[in-house]
Amino acid sequence: MKQKLLITCVFFSVLFYECSTPKSSLDYASSGNESIPQNFNPATGVLLIEQSIEDDNSSVNLSTSVSGRTDDYMNYYMKKNKNAMIEYANKNYPSKHEFASQDDIYSPSSKYGDKNTYQFALVTSLVKPNQYTKVYTDGRMPQSTYNQPVFKFYIYDRLNDKTYAALGHGSSLIMWAFKDAIKKISGGK
Repeated sequence: MKQKLLITCVFFSVLFYECSTPKSSLDYASSGNESIPQNFNPATGVLLIEQSIEDDNSSVNLSTSVSGRTDDYMNYYMKKNKNAMIEYANKNYPSKHEFASQDDIYSPSSKYGDKNTYQFALVTSLVKPNQYTKVYTDGRMPQSTYNQPVFKFYIYDRLNDKTYAALGHGSSLIMWAFKDAIKKISGGK
């Protein structure tokens, strides 16, 4: 009886974790929207590209036993890849663009206050996968999952305060996600 109960509990636990899809807050905000706004025209205005985030005190699981602050994690990889991101954007996004902090993008009193000139921003979020331990009933050792956090990029319309759907599936490597996003907004598929 105990073995049947254990098997049932393990089955439903695995089913719950395997079927749940963790989403970032930007995924929820952009639900039902297309990836690129119809009025997005790179030839007009200046695209702001998020380069750092502030005050995200949530945590991100780096393994089943280690977690860290989300903003520290994201800022580390944004800073580490800053020169490569700037170089890639300069070569592959021919329209005007500037790298800005999250505060510059979302604050109404930033130096980018003119929302007609700086209407769109390329912003990022971190999808935080669930970390758990698989328990087997056939005598195998428990196995920990290790799903790295995934970076996703989105277009944010500052004038209309609207976030659009993710520009791709994202990647645990920020440069892969960034390159894919730049390619998509530059007209590549």
